[in-house]
Amino acid sequence: MELASVTSPGPRWRIDRPFATPYTTVLTLITALPDGTFTPYQKIWQEEYVDSLRSKRPKFYIVDNPAVPHNEPTTLDLLYKLPGLKQWLQEDYRTDTIIGNYVLFEHVSESTELPFCPMNDFASGVSEGGFAPCFCF
Repeated sequence: MELASVTSPGPRWRIDRPFATPYTTVLTLITALPDGTFTPYQKIWQEEYVDSLRSKRPKFYIVDNPAVPHNEPTTLDLLYKLPGLKQWLQEDYRTDTIIGNYVLFEHVSESTELPFCPMNDFASGVSEGGFAPCFCF
C-alpha cells in the first residue's frame, strides 16, 4: 500500500505494512516555487515517486485529501501535477472508498469492481467535507 499525505505521516508509522515509496509525506514533492515551477531535485524525487509506485504496484493507494479553502488545490489536485501520476491511477486503479479526508484507490487486478472514476472534480465533494461517490456507472 501507499499513503500520500501532506501533514499526517503518523498513520504510516503505525501501519505494519510495507509501503511502495520511502516518502513519509508528499509535501516536498508537491510544493512548488512561487513561480509554479519545481527545483531540479524535486523533479527527480517526483520521478522516483511515480516510478516506485509503477514498479511496486501497491494494492491500495490512499490520499489524505483534507478540505482546503475555496479555490485552493487539494492534495489530490497537487499530486495529479506530478508527471505520470494521474495516468498511472487512471490506467491501473479504481476509486474504491472515500472515508473522511481519505480517498482510497484499489489496484484493478485486485478488484472486479468498476474502473477509476474519470470525473475531473470528484474530489471537490471531499473538499467540502461531504461524501464524493463516483457516478460514472
